[in-house]
Parts: sequence; structure tokens; C-alpha cells
Amino acid sequence: MAINALSIHRFYNDDDLTQLQISTSAHEVNGLVVDVCQDLKLAFIGKAGKQFGHFSDDIGACPLPGWLSGYLESTQSFHKLSEGFAKHLQIHLTQSDAVFDGYLLMFHETLADEDAVYLYLVQHEGGIFVDTNSQLAASKNLDVRGLRAGIKVSLHSWQAQMNEPYLSMLRARGDKALAEAFEAASGFVDPVDNSAQTSAFLQLVEKYSANLEEEKAVACRKQVADFCIEQDKGGRAVAISELSQHIDDAEPAAFERFVVEAAPEAPTQFFADRKQVRQFVRISGRSEELSLSFSSECLGQSIVYDPQSDSLVLKSIPPALKARLIKYVQSNQG
Repeated sequence: MAINALSIHRFYNDDDLTQLQISTSAHEVNGLVVDVCQDLKLAFIGKAGKQFGHFSDDIGACPLPGWLSGYLESTQSFHKLSEGFAKHLQIHLTQSDAVFDGYLLMFHETLADEDAVYLYLVQHEGGIFVDTNSQLAASKNLDVRGLRAGIKVSLHSWQAQMNEPYLSMLRARGDKALAEAFEAASGFVDPVDNSAQTSAFLQLVEKYSANLEEEKAVACRKQVADFCIEQDKGGRAVAISELSQHIDDAEPAAFERFVVEAAPEAPTQFFADRKQVRQFVRISGRSEELSLSFSSECLGQSIVYDPQSDSLVLKSIPPALKARLIKYVQSNQG
């Protein structure tokens, strides 16, 4: 992992206004920097529901591409780039109802197969530790897992002006104002409805697997789901041709040929909606009293649903659950 530069700026609230504290210089790249950047990347990858898109063509409303170009052409430092974006974000936060007390972390990473700039919004979380006198004391840590929002700019794809999306964005969940302010400041534009494309794709998978033997159909759906989820975690598109080879080694073009014939208008690649893909192979739901999750292949076999009585019948109970049920019944009978 090669971190070229990292800059951190603080946002805080004062009299219901979002204030900005600009760092005087970029952070020294050391072991802590490498660790926190790696943790943030893993948290970002692990979050489902990311959107993929491009920068807006409105240069006035979207200055980030210009600042990035200046940095890559060495006409300005990375810290100046981060400072410009932080001030631009502050304007959008002030104009909205967003309340954010935390930090903007921006870093540039270069790997053998990737060159990217990351922008993350993070906050502190409280904690307790035992100090050198064996006394409890309060502490603060960066809440990496609770990453509020983030954007990854794939520099190679962006500079090559490729048609595929080069921005990956994680919106701030549960905070619409913050999400919209961050999206507007970055100039993110989502040109594709990933949810609709994923839904249409999964319908094709269902039709394709319906022509297979039951065992092969189950394996096919699982392979599709695993492949799509891994691609989403890496921020990569699902290429139909590549997926087709992954599904069937003996006939690697079979699925691709089926898609072309069944839906010639379907895109050759798309960004998968991880939530929909998971629901394709797992059925789950919960209420205050009950939580259920099981593989979709169980339905109609070890698990039977009767729509008339609105009931589920479990024909094969997991051993651990069975043991607990027996113990519970015996203890209540006694």
C-alpha cells in the first residue's frame, strides 16, 4: 500500500453553523496513516449500497475535477486540493440543514493496478480504557466502521475518459441533508439506475437457471451471487462475458449467449446492487419478536410456505436450534 499524501480537516458546529478548521499542512505519511487508510478502505468496501457515477459537467458547481487535475499536473499540492474541497464542502453544509461534527480525510494511494484518491467523512466515538494507574479513563477513537460518507476517484479511468463510472460513492445513511451536501460538493452524478439494472439482470439469471437441472440451477444462482458481491466489494462492474466464464467452465459462453438472445438491449456490464443480489439467494425478514434468514433453495424443500394459512413449516431443524428447543420445552414442563 503506497500512500502518497494525506490531509485532514475538521468540521464542527458553532451556533448552528458549520465551521471549518483547516490544517496548516498535510499529515506526515507514517505507520498510523497507512493503518487508518487501510481500515477506511476496508470499511468502504464492506458497505453495501454504493453508487457509481461521474463528475458533473457543470465546472462552476463542480470544481473538484479541476483541482484534481492541478494536483496531478503538479501545479498545486495535495494539501491545497484538500483545502479547496473542504471549503467547498463547508459552503454546501452551511446552505443545508446538515449537522456534521467530524473530519474530512483525503488521501492519494498508488498501487500496481490502481491509482485513486479517497475522500471520507469520519467522526470520533467515545471509549473507556484503563490507564497506567489502573484507573478508568475516557478516550476517543476514529469511528472507522461507522464511516459517514465517502467517495473514491479511480484516476486512471477518469483521466482516460472511459465510459464506465469512475466514481464510487457511499452516501450518509439516515442523514439526507449531509448526504446531499456531500454529493453536491463532490459533483457526483449517477447516470445509471443500478437497482433497475440489477433487477432486470436477476430476472435473466432466473430464466437461464430454470432450464438447468435443479442441482445445477442452485449452484448457478449461488455462483452468480458470489461473483456479483465480490465485484461490488471491489467497486468493479459485473461484465456479462466474465461472469459467463465463471458460471460454466465447460461452456463459458453459454450464459452470455443466452443474455444476448433473450435481452439484446441489456448492457454488457453493470454495477450490481448488493442488497438485491443477496436477497436473490437468501430470504430474510424480522419483527420485534422474530428474525428469520435462510437460503432460497430451502423454500419448497426443508421449509414450506402455506400462503392460505400464512405459515412456515420447518421440516429440517438445525441441530443446535433443535437442542435448545428441547431444553426449553423440558425446563418449562418441569
